[in-house]
Amino acid sequence: RQSEYMNMSTNRSRAVVLAYHLLRQFILDIQSMFDVSVAFQSGNESRVVGEEFDTSEELATYNYDFTLFNMLKISLNDTVTFIDGSFGEKVVNINNSNVLISHGVNIKADIEKSVAQTFGRYANMGITLDYMFVGHMHSSRVGDTYARCGSLCGGNSFSEGALNLTSKASQLIGIFYSDKSHNIMKVDLQNVDNVKGYDIIKELEAYNAKSVNKKNKFLIHTI
Repeated sequence: RQSEYMNMSTNRSRAVVLAYHLLRQFILDIQSMFDVSVAFQSGNESRVVGEEFDTSEELATYNYDFTLFNMLKISLNDTVTFIDGSFGEKVVNINNSNVLISHGVNIKADIEKSVAQTFGRYANMGITLDYMFVGHMHSSRVGDTYARCGSLCGGNSFSEGALNLTSKASQLIGIFYSDKSHNIMKVDLQNVDNVKGYDIIKELEAYNAKSVNKKNKFLIHTI
């Protein structure tokens, strides 16, 4: 969508490198306290070309998310476990629970029905799902059998204007217990003024991402 190209802080190839350095710091930070396994799914906004997004492996891996995952895997494979598998959707066993992770582009407006259909599709393959995580809509929602992640950057013109969803910057944290019970929590990220972030290292500065002030100046100037 043209509106997204106009509002991006940098181009997508550069964004992959920026994301690599930030995610690497984040993973190593968590890894200093816990045993870490990392799983990725491809999203529609990271596809390399064209408007089509598909969960087939050929198209799901023709995606900047696939590139980012493999950059991190090459860099951190000696210290962190990376979970391979389909980049369309994959089942991950978390403390005795089968958890499906998917971008969620195939989850329709009637989300409860779509989730039930997905559980049924996997049951036909002999796989019993216990929970499901999706994204796509830029709006958080937590249910008994599924959760929809929001977005670290909040909403955009599509999620708010076209989908009519209220979207705020957020992230989910899920805790799964061996008896298959779970707690899923939404962390609100609207106000992070007093939160210490990761260092902006030289590699990040080299790619000249627009700052918020630069973007605002540009928008004011063009208006």
